[in-house]
Amino acid sequence: MSGTLAFQSNSNNAWIFNGNNGNLNYNNNRINANGARVFRDSCLADWERYQSAPIPLSVIYIWYGIAKRGKRRTLVQLRFEADYPGHLRVLWVAMNGPIYIPLPSRGFVLEYPTPREVIHPEMLDRIPQTMWCETIRPYAEQRMDPASYSCRVGRGALAAVRQLIHLYQVESCGGKYRCRFIRIDQKSFFLHIYRPMVVDLFREMIDEAFADNIPKRDWMNWLCRILYLSEPAEGFVRDCPIEKWGLLPAHKIAANLPPLTGVEIGNLDAQLAGNVVSALYLAVFREFGYQAFVHYTDDVILVLREERVEQFNRFFLPELRKREAAIGLELNEKKHYNQPTAHGVTAFGYFVKSIPGTGGVVIYPSKRVVNNCRLRLSAYLTRGGDDLYYRLKNKEHLRDTMNSYFGIFRHCEAYDLRKAIAEEILSSDWGDMIEQVDDYKYFRIIPRYTVKAYRTYKNKQLRRFIYNYGKTRTSQAA
Repeated sequence: MSGTLAFQSNSNNAWIFNGNNGNLNYNNNRINANGARVFRDSCLADWERYQSAPIPLSVIYIWYGIAKRGKRRTLVQLRFEADYPGHLRVLWVAMNGPIYIPLPSRGFVLEYPTPREVIHPEMLDRIPQTMWCETIRPYAEQRMDPASYSCRVGRGALAAVRQLIHLYQVESCGGKYRCRFIRIDQKSFFLHIYRPMVVDLFREMIDEAFADNIPKRDWMNWLCRILYLSEPAEGFVRDCPIEKWGLLPAHKIAANLPPLTGVEIGNLDAQLAGNVVSALYLAVFREFGYQAFVHYTDDVILVLREERVEQFNRFFLPELRKREAAIGLELNEKKHYNQPTAHGVTAFGYFVKSIPGTGGVVIYPSKRVVNNCRLRLSAYLTRGGDDLYYRLKNKEHLRDTMNSYFGIFRHCEAYDLRKAIAEEILSSDWGDMIEQVDDYKYFRIIPRYTVKAYRTYKNKQLRRFIYNYGKTRTSQAA
């Protein structure tokens, strides 16, 4: 590895610096709250050696700032942050040596809405994943199907639903022709992906994209093989009681899978691999002339006129099963959905149905999203009902949680739902601190109880009351 990788800190290798020249001379906190100069000073004794390596330490630090976005409050990130200079030096040695072996992953079981095993990397290994994924992503985007909306820049669930509505209006000619929603689901999609096939797909992509930069091409292929051919399920650390694995069927446990089969949804490269592999079977839709579909993760929702349904079932589905079996995938027959558009379809967190005779389409939030919102709200109302100190400490959390769900509801026909939830909050004890804004569109903290107001002189009595209340609760608990 060290003999073929020969990029140094110069303009020819700017791809790995993410637009920076590798000099840690920042005097702000955009990259890290502790400051880049603090990190450099901690490594000052050997700074020249760190910077003269094929992959300088400053480059790894910059990618660390990118990798931890959105992870600052997680336990894994906080554990890493306690001694991040030391961890980054360990990674620097591994990335510049002939051998890089990922650390044992961490695993747990999600129980809701259905039991699912999640295996995710340590923060140290998340940095190389980020480096590789963000470098190859522009080239991978060119290989993905245009109908894929999952984990792609500028897309998402709402964009997928809007595209589905557009496809219905085009396919039905504004409601003139009757159509059906057909949903096709993959059975344990990520656990069926054959990883050597993924490596071959990316190797072809890398060789074409970096044909004029041999060191970069070799480094990308080297890291690709490490990321996809290592076994994350071997020796992983359990973050929850082992009894929870008893909730899972055998085929959903990574340890029971055949060798080199399955990518873990906790890894950054899993979704990227999923979109690239999905393009292989989505090409079958286009070969048979089915263009009006939307793909999201492992779901495909197709809009089809009534007169073409028999042809679809008789000729297309058998060919799709055959082509998917050739790449190791399998259709989930239990989740196959084929209904008139007037009956509606659950799509990516929304429920979409047509209005007969008008060509219009109405969107509702899905039952799962509404139930999740109700469960979260119930937990806040139950615990905060007679606990003023809890309400004072968690009012921002309640506001942010409800605003997140209301952000979904505002795109749906859900005014009555928003009003009912808002009135439930405002009629409870939380209503003393939280108010709704602009006809139940979102919530905000009443100005007197904001953090800024709390710290002013005018709220001196409120601060004294909160302090005494917390002190009384502590003494009672003791």
